[in-house]
Amino acid sequence: MSSTPGRPSDAPSFTEIEAFTAVVSYGSFSAAATRLGVAKSSVSRRVASLEQRLGARLLQRSTRRLALTEVGERYHERVSEALDGLKAAEDAVREVQDEPSGSLRLTGPVDLGGLLGSLTAEFRAAFPKVEVHATITQRRVDLVREGYDVALRAGELQDSSLLARKVEGGQGAVVASPSFLADHGTPTTLAEVATLPWVLFRGNHGQMTLPWDDADGEPIVVYGGVTGDEFGFVHAAAVGGAGVGFLPRFIAEESLRKGELVQLLPELPPVRTPLALIFPTREFMPAKVRAFADFAVPWFAETLSSEGRS
Repeated sequence: MSSTPGRPSDAPSFTEIEAFTAVVSYGSFSAAATRLGVAKSSVSRRVASLEQRLGARLLQRSTRRLALTEVGERYHERVSEALDGLKAAEDAVREVQDEPSGSLRLTGPVDLGGLLGSLTAEFRAAFPKVEVHATITQRRVDLVREGYDVALRAGELQDSSLLARKVEGGQGAVVASPSFLADHGTPTTLAEVATLPWVLFRGNHGQMTLPWDDADGEPIVVYGGVTGDEFGFVHAAAVGGAGVGFLPRFIAEESLRKGELVQLLPELPPVRTPLALIFPTREFMPAKVRAFADFAVPWFAETLSSEGRS
């Protein structure tokens, strides 16, 4: 498609429109140039270029006065509205970046749903303008493609392209129900624990390796006829007497307090499950996301670092 002679097909630039509106607002090319911080000749060239692109005279110039033409009045009215809209859009972005507000989309696995719920309650009390919408699922959510702001994930991180902030992990505990111990006896060593039937978390072919080594520095492998892929299942099965379980304390804590479970070998060196907050971008993080991250890191440290001390 060919362009009309004398009227370039490319659209007017922002600097041309800015120069034109400044001349109208401040009444002269000199005043507009001072306001924009450029030379008067530059303002004149920009306005002339704009008129050439539009194929219309926007300003009547004389040695004594400067006035809008009829076309210029209509054009100025429309571009002023557009510039006001752009300014409002910039202000909206700046407001979101500066003040925590809006909707925060959060996701995490089922095992950590209760922990995220407690965190969200305290975060909302501190930042009531942020609405939190959580998706608790075992499915691995694609933060970028599905539009999530933050995810809480356990274990070793796999995608290095995402921004991650490590947080305090949950301390693990070896547990069993009183009825199970009444039938099988209470073990006093890791070697004895390894001989008992287990409820395995993501066991492989009926076996699982514990996070401790035996006296010879060899891995300790335990066996069981019950396997689950989430801690809620392992917890319920252990409470029911199906076997020994290895659970994060924040999941087992209430059952330990009620006497539904007993912690075995509490003197074992503490082992923590790695936890991290994952974000889809490293740049231009909204204030609501920054606020959540800055709130969550010390919250996890305070909540999980004191496990088992009471």
